[in-house]
Amino acid sequence: MKFFTNEAWEKVSDENKEILDDYSMELEVQGKAPKTIYQYQADIKGFLCWNAEHNKDKYLLDLKRKDFVKFQLGQTRAGTSNARINRFQSSLRNMLQYCVMEEDLYPDYQINPMAMIKGLEKKSVRDIYFLTDKQVSYLIYKFLVTGKTQVALWVSMSYDTGARRNEILQISKDEILDSNVTNEVVGKRSKKFKLIYSNRTKAIAKQWLEERGDDEVDSLWVVGNGKDRHAVRYSTFYDWAIMCARLLHEQDGEDYKFGPHTFRHTALERFSDGTHYYARHELGRSDGMDINMLKNIAHHSDISTTQGYLQDKSTKAMEEAFGVKLSE
Repeated sequence: MKFFTNEAWEKVSDENKEILDDYSMELEVQGKAPKTIYQYQADIKGFLCWNAEHNKDKYLLDLKRKDFVKFQLGQTRAGTSNARINRFQSSLRNMLQYCVMEEDLYPDYQINPMAMIKGLEKKSVRDIYFLTDKQVSYLIYKFLVTGKTQVALWVSMSYDTGARRNEILQISKDEILDSNVTNEVVGKRSKKFKLIYSNRTKAIAKQWLEERGDDEVDSLWVVGNGKDRHAVRYSTFYDWAIMCARLLHEQDGEDYKFGPHTFRHTALERFSDGTHYYARHELGRSDGMDINMLKNIAHHSDISTTQGYLQDKSTKAMEEAFGVKLSE
């Protein structure tokens, strides 16, 4: 059964298409093969065309479980194979799970309705990388010595604050050197707060602003020169994350495929285990911060969300308790 047609695609709203575009960018960052990305896009485009033709082109993130069940039943009645139905479901489920995890773009989207459809296999939509404090310091050093001061500042600021990408994007250059806190930013569920950063980050910010010189752009993050200078786009941080992954690959030969959110996970984990540069060198704390403080740093509403950002240490605990090796 064919769902995608050019005529139907023209009826799909721009906001639904934008979700697919952003997810496609995420798949590219993950290092998915072009053929794999194309298959995801084909499946999701087919669903969006069906949604436009048979479901009044509802906004993708407003759809309920019954909408996806309706789509599945239509496929079944049309004689679509189980394998293809499962592939459609997998593509949709992974994209919607990405929307749940991408707090910056979709702050109010917290439940994946596809995960509630019986028979779907739950699996992570992306690998989570936890960098070491040494790796983060290496990235900062490499960007500084190669003249990429702004990128070094972004890495340091992201690591210190553990902030979401959209929150980092809101940081203004004004008063950034007056203290160790940023201007007020707006986070998830419209919470307003300031971000706290280290003296190391402050020193890099001073160097960046001196190199940057005077301009009329309020944002701390800019591209271009002269009259063409403007604030960076939301997607720029993806490009910088790819630069980070390449540098680490050059250092140790490992393949790293991660996005800006990696620094949020890494910050919380390193504050938790006491190895974070800011905690050790400037706060005099190497004992690790408890879950309640981590929740405050992340500006989460629930501790269970914060726990989900940390590494699972259950296997390590079992190994230490029983003196065996469980992991590869």
